[in-house]
Amino acid sequence: MSKLNGSAKRCRPEIELLLCCARTSVDEAGANRIRDLVQTPVDWQYLIDTSLAHGVMPLLYKNLSSIYPQPMPERIARKLGNCYRSHAQRNLFVTSELLRVLRLLEKSGIAALPYKGPVLAASVYGDVSMRSFSDLDILVHKHDVLRAKDLILSHGYRSAKTLTSGQEIAHLRSKHGKDFGFIDLNDSVKLELHWELAILALFPLETRSLWDRLEPFQVGGMSVLNLAPEDLLLTLCVHGGKHFFKRLEWICDISELLAAKPGICWGTVIDYATKLHSKRLLFLGLILARDLLGAELPEEISLQIRADRYTGLLAARVQKTLFSGPDRLSSLAVKSSEVIKRDVHVITLRERRRDRMLLFFYYFGDYLRAVLTPNEEDKSFFRLPGFFSFLYHVVRPIRLVKAYGLNLLTQGNQESPDSDESTTSWWYRANCFFDRKEITEGTRPLVDDIKPSSNER
Repeated sequence: MSKLNGSAKRCRPEIELLLCCARTSVDEAGANRIRDLVQTPVDWQYLIDTSLAHGVMPLLYKNLSSIYPQPMPERIARKLGNCYRSHAQRNLFVTSELLRVLRLLEKSGIAALPYKGPVLAASVYGDVSMRSFSDLDILVHKHDVLRAKDLILSHGYRSAKTLTSGQEIAHLRSKHGKDFGFIDLNDSVKLELHWELAILALFPLETRSLWDRLEPFQVGGMSVLNLAPEDLLLTLCVHGGKHFFKRLEWICDISELLAAKPGICWGTVIDYATKLHSKRLLFLGLILARDLLGAELPEEISLQIRADRYTGLLAARVQKTLFSGPDRLSSLAVKSSEVIKRDVHVITLRERRRDRMLLFFYYFGDYLRAVLTPNEEDKSFFRLPGFFSFLYHVVRPIRLVKAYGLNLLTQGNQESPDSDESTTSWWYRANCFFDRKEITEGTRPLVDDIKPSSNER
């Protein structure tokens, strides 16, 4: 799994070095390439920053330390070692917290499936310290959600978002609802209680069918439930595709799964993806794992991928923007244009026109809510008595036009900076209205989906 495609080899040496190290097992050819690269002029600070931004710092540390540690300046080696040790301690703490919550649910007779996070790290990477994660994701049956929620709240957590009982029921029943969020009382662990793996418009999986295919797995001396490899592969491809694979760790997940589970049943995977109209999402993840990390695919799968020209174009676009810089990956630097383009890309990943339209209206509704839902800045802009507070729904769009209208006029005729995108320019005119500060202070839920420090991992 050491070969890289031509475009990867033409990137700057730090990126090629990161790609060579972004795996749990490096063969002799890969080790030799790493030795060659570390003897060239390396911007070590850039390398570490990029590995942290893409969630692959543990793999970089592991492979540099074991293959050729000498060329690293002492200061850099010490910093990388400190980063890894802090990360490993954090992962062990979060893993112990996951096991505590799972035991609570088990004692109450609630079946729970932990996925991503510690279980993914242990089952695919072979070590909970080899993958970055910050949140805990637990799937339960829909009829157990409210009981599990009450149990979690009574054992050291608070709701991430305050909802009335009516709002909770509405969210649970909504076809766009998939989870409730919690934060522990020390603000150190975030937990998401899922009843769906993704919004149904993106991934129309019948979650109940997963429970019949689960496999037992040992984590920290406790037997937990785990997704079957075929379900896990498709889930990882959907998760990465949802975020347009902006982080290398999501591609690593796919590559490592293929290496750890060589007996995966490809016929089953293709059948699942075809039934869910998600082959494009599957193929995108497989192309990236193959081209960037040398993952080996069966010839019949490679033939199907080559026949899907459009997915190849999407993969090329991902590779073009993947290493655009750590600042682009920071949640503080995510711009509204990035959010909009991300949403457009997700829409194009759907294969059927009706699915694309469903996603379009879903995202459009989010933008509309972001524009019309008042926040504190609207209230400070124009003070109204309490009995006239409903008028803030009128004040908000007026204030946004006042604040961003000039930008709308001056930038409205500009086309997308990416010449290969077919996105119509009105999406980019909307950019001026959807400044990220405005969105996050409103109610738009999708912004939470793109924070790399939380549920993206």
